[in-house]
Amino acid sequence: MKNFMKSACALLVAAFAMTACSSDKTEFQQPVKPLVTSDTGFLCFSEEGLSVITDAEVVRASSINTDDFLCKIISDEDGSVVENFTYGQKPTSPIELKVGSYKLIVVSHETIPAAEWESPTYGAEVPFTIQKGETNTLETVKCKLSNIKVSVGYAADLYNLLETGSQTDVTIGANTMNFLYTEERAAFFCAEQEENTMTVDMSLNYAGKNSKMSATIQGVKAGQWRKITVNMPHVNEGNVVFTITIETLTVDQEIVVDVAELVEQMAETVIPDEGVVDPLAPIITWEGHDLAESFQLKASHFDQDGNCTVPVVFDVDANNSTFKSFVVNIESTSATFMQSLEDMNILTEFDICQVTSATNATLNTALTMVGIPTGTKVLGKAAISVPLTNLMGILYEHQGTHTFTLTVTNEAGHTVQQPIVMLVDKASEGGSTGGAPEVEWVGYDISKAYTITPELTVQIEVSAPAGIKAFTVDIDSDVLDAAALDGLLPVENIDLINPDPSYVDFLSSLFPTGDQVKNQTFLSFDITSFMGMLDMLVDAADKGYANFVLHVTDNNGAKTDATLQLLIHQ
Repeated sequence: MKNFMKSACALLVAAFAMTACSSDKTEFQQPVKPLVTSDTGFLCFSEEGLSVITDAEVVRASSINTDDFLCKIISDEDGSVVENFTYGQKPTSPIELKVGSYKLIVVSHETIPAAEWESPTYGAEVPFTIQKGETNTLETVKCKLSNIKVSVGYAADLYNLLETGSQTDVTIGANTMNFLYTEERAAFFCAEQEENTMTVDMSLNYAGKNSKMSATIQGVKAGQWRKITVNMPHVNEGNVVFTITIETLTVDQEIVVDVAELVEQMAETVIPDEGVVDPLAPIITWEGHDLAESFQLKASHFDQDGNCTVPVVFDVDANNSTFKSFVVNIESTSATFMQSLEDMNILTEFDICQVTSATNATLNTALTMVGIPTGTKVLGKAAISVPLTNLMGILYEHQGTHTFTLTVTNEAGHTVQQPIVMLVDKASEGGSTGGAPEVEWVGYDISKAYTITPELTVQIEVSAPAGIKAFTVDIDSDVLDAAALDGLLPVENIDLINPDPSYVDFLSSLFPTGDQVKNQTFLSFDITSFMGMLDMLVDAADKGYANFVLHVTDNNGAKTDATLQLLIHQ
């Protein structure tokens, strides 16, 4: 069991570093190594051969015929082509080459079209060296998209309302493709430079009117799919505000999203890249503060009784209308703060227009106690004040970043969304150290022992206002010794900042390590998944305990020891 667990853990760690893709493969036959007759070596290919990345979401192709792919071996010494063949006519024996450096160039087409519909081109470049008498076996040669894919689509509810003449022109370099609003094909552009500029010019006809908008996107590269999606939020409410989302998808990596959002009222104007604030949306202000900047709570903001002396009051005006909805969303990097909200019966998201004693009496009481208006005190009103001052004392007890997002919609259908960021960082408060490090087990009393069960969660939060200088862990157990751990971890002096290379991969899959720990003022990590592993590392017939002793030292030399007490098979 122990050896099995060790192997399984190693496989898990290795799996974290891998990504997968759909591909078509053709294998080379495994060659017989020839005799050496001169200052040459040999090139052959792995059994995986040549593969083409053809993710169905990226390229509309279920199968690619690689036989016509052009393969060239080029010498780095003089740039000459020393071998030239199509993949279907590849040599069946190892290729003999002079000693030196080369690169294998594979392309699906000799020339990439400047701009065409549904015309993907694939390619790969693999450098390699040849040594005398040695055979160099290349791993799988993965051919990736060599041009830039662009598609334009519309949300279904908007598409059904668009009228003839609606279209989008997309330009990359000197090439332009015209997408009628009914166009379903993707266009493929030649990437003339390593990074290119894409211009999107959109003209939409809706309800007998025409709306134009434009965007310029930098850094467009070969191998990307620029997926343009047009939407109109609240389309059924008659709110004619368009948004454009441009996603950047790459064919050989995890999907990443690069969102450029443009907003325009229905008019003949061109919207600048940074977007426009809806002038008819509700207005949120905090007197004396810029809402675009985070606000840091400090000890100086509280009196000797712990009362906040800085008014944290947000004035909200419905802007010549009345309130239809007022949603408050609360997020935090501190799990203990979120737990404290739960203890106070405050939800992480709620609409104060809809909160009443009839709909949610518990939440209504909690909000009323801290001074937040609810129900008819908000719904239908033209202006209100939302005081959060009474929450600041609770907030200051929890190190981290706390975000209150207000999303307010008026009866005219216009919406504003404003995040309000509160920072608690005691280490930066005018030289104040903020005290010794503190360790908390979220939702549990760390001074008590708990039996490992499927329901047990282990999330640890560490606050060190002066920054962490050292963080080590010792394992004290009557059943989990070095033999049980079998090399996965030592039982003493597990150093999170400078871990031993022999166990760093496994350790970093569970805990933060290195710079994720050093000089940090706040850590939060979840090792719940490790609990099931511990249960399996100990024979089912054995009962005992496993204490994880955490030693945290800050940059001022203050040290805190905390023990995570776990009971196994009890």
